Amino acid sequence: MTIDPCKDETLLSALMDDELLPEQKAAIRQHMETCPVCRQRFEALQQTDAMINGMEPLEPSADFNRNFWSKVADLENRATKRSWLRVLLTGWRPVLASGMAAGIAAVILIYTGQGKGPNPEEVFIAQNMDLLQNYDVIDHLDMLEQWDAIETMKEPS
Repeated sequence: MTIDPCKDETLLSALMDDELLPEQKAAIRQHMETCPVCRQRFEALQQTDAMINGMEPLEPSADFNRNFWSKVADLENRATKRSWLRVLLTGWRPVLASGMAAGIAAVILIYTGQGKGPNPEEVFIAQNMDLLQNYDVIDHLDMLEQWDAIETMKEPS
């Protein structure tokens, strides 16, 4: 049986934890004699394991339970507040949908009238914009329309 730990690094961890069959252990140890990479990885795993086993156990503080359950209650309160917000927003969905439908209808009505050409009055105004901006000329337009008649009139003597 040939086992190549280079292809499966979990075998090194299993060797260290004594989880392998005797023939697997022997094959891996034989491989490590010729493979410096696997030997270094195995030594690093052993050092890490020794460091973890050498640590003192952690003891929770006296207030751990109280603080833990207080934080859980805070998270539940936040979730409750968010659920009210969802209910509030969900209740507004029909109103929002109606408003959007009305807006779309207004846009359609506005833009369907855009295909028509300008009426004759609008064309006249656009062509004579300079004239229309001078109000004095417009104010005396009646008189200007009869300019020929006025010009031929003689001043009273």
